[in-house]
Amino acid sequence: MKNIKKITPHITEWLELVKTGKFVACKEQLELMEFVEKRIYDDDIVIREDLIDKAIERSETYFFKLYPFQRFFTSFVYGVYKADGSLLYDEYLFLAGRGTGKNGLLSTIIFNLPDINNIPKYNIDIVATSEQQAMTSFDEVYDVIDMKEKLKKFWRHTKKVIQHKKLRAKIKYHTSNARTKDGLRPGAVIFDEIHEFENDELINVFTSALGKVDFARIFYLTTDGYIRGGFLDELKKLVKEIFAGEVEGLNILPFIFKLDDPEEVHNPLMWLKAIPMLEYDPVLLRQVTKEYKKALNSPSKMIEFLTKRMNIPTQDAFAAVAEWDDILATDQEIPDLTGWQCVGAVDYADVRDFVAVGLLFRKGDKRYWLHHSFICHRSLKLTKFKFDIDRAVKEGYCEIVQDDMVLPETVANWFVEKNKTYRILKVAADDWRLSVLKDKFIEKGIPLEKVRSGPLSHGKLAPLVDSLFAMHNIVFGKDFMMRWYTNNVFVKFDSKGNKTYEKIEPKTRKTDGFMALVHALLIEPEYKAPAKFNRKLKTRTY
Repeated sequence: MKNIKKITPHITEWLELVKTGKFVACKEQLELMEFVEKRIYDDDIVIREDLIDKAIERSETYFFKLYPFQRFFTSFVYGVYKADGSLLYDEYLFLAGRGTGKNGLLSTIIFNLPDINNIPKYNIDIVATSEQQAMTSFDEVYDVIDMKEKLKKFWRHTKKVIQHKKLRAKIKYHTSNARTKDGLRPGAVIFDEIHEFENDELINVFTSALGKVDFARIFYLTTDGYIRGGFLDELKKLVKEIFAGEVEGLNILPFIFKLDDPEEVHNPLMWLKAIPMLEYDPVLLRQVTKEYKKALNSPSKMIEFLTKRMNIPTQDAFAAVAEWDDILATDQEIPDLTGWQCVGAVDYADVRDFVAVGLLFRKGDKRYWLHHSFICHRSLKLTKFKFDIDRAVKEGYCEIVQDDMVLPETVANWFVEKNKTYRILKVAADDWRLSVLKDKFIEKGIPLEKVRSGPLSHGKLAPLVDSLFAMHNIVFGKDFMMRWYTNNVFVKFDSKGNKTYEKIEPKTRKTDGFMALVHALLIEPEYKAPAKFNRKLKTRTY
């Protein structure tokens, strides 16, 4: 047994918590403990406890209390060296679930490094894909200095540059669209939210400037994300190889927190594996618990929860737009809507196929959707749909059109007829459909409004759609055809996490009715109170 007394308790406390199971930790944390133990007890390793104590004291004086996992990480940043004076680790990956406090800890590192190093012009560059993210820790350091008169004696601070007066060390932030990186002379480079980096191009630009200052350091801070095959995935692959002993000689400290298995998401005790701060922050625990409960009723929210909170990304992520039980819950009684205001919508992939129309009514949080479909007879000869079309025709939810296409006049006439019973404010259609329909709709006096279809509009609408199904606030009545349409839809996440509603299977399933509903939701106004209809006098009072 090697002499544990030579190792600072700031390291051994977290090490023992993980190894003994007193703190629930993921596989990567257990592997890390074994990884560092192989080196830190060696005679050629020097622990500068004075520097570690100084960094922790300054962090807690000016920022916040550090907990065991934070003190462990801090120790390796400032105080663990080889006998030749070089850092044991000079690259640091901090991959943890949202809420762990990565940016807060980063702020203390930015603030402390110049003083702890005591190296002139030890500049620090913070890099992110967006200015807002790049400024997160920069602004926190700025605010700490700005609020302490004592610190202003040692620092000059503007919204662009923070500079240590004595050491002339500068702290700056950069984004991926910066015009030039010429003239960089960093001591440390910090890459924030690297899950957004599609490749290592930006990494190479900034790290190539290292080497001009002693004790150069690179930090990678991030949650997981939706980009697969990007820089983060490559780094995670490298970490596996390091832990497996397949790669040696790389001075990287992989500080990773994540679930070991997606099913662990249903056990709150396991959440500590991904967000260790939950052990110490009851407010955060309440928030994460609230998000989890919402995610149980929303596939897209669960993907977000697993990816950003639990660090379990889903490759080629997609999920049903709603759970089947929630789709079944649309079978609620539809009240008499005579005289109510509403908006309409149209959607189809091809006028020689299915064309869906509908009217959307709203009362409070409830939406009522009356749908109808026109089906070109030619499409039924070409494809056998996994749906009882005969029943849908019989119950009045669709009709077979014997023309070789569904004519614009047929669609327009449906709205003209419905406008005799309801007050249609406008009808939504996307660009292409609008161009086909607009002449006939203008002729009939039905106002058309253009909507956009794609990630921008779908992403904006997704929280509402999730809520309508989860809270059972969308009503289709007995319309089983709408339930079929809806069950054919999945939510697709692209590499940036943007959402679109897509068809699960392109040939035998249809989504036109659901997409028409999406169009209607995009244009729905704040409705006035429903008109009162006097059946005896056949009048409406608004």
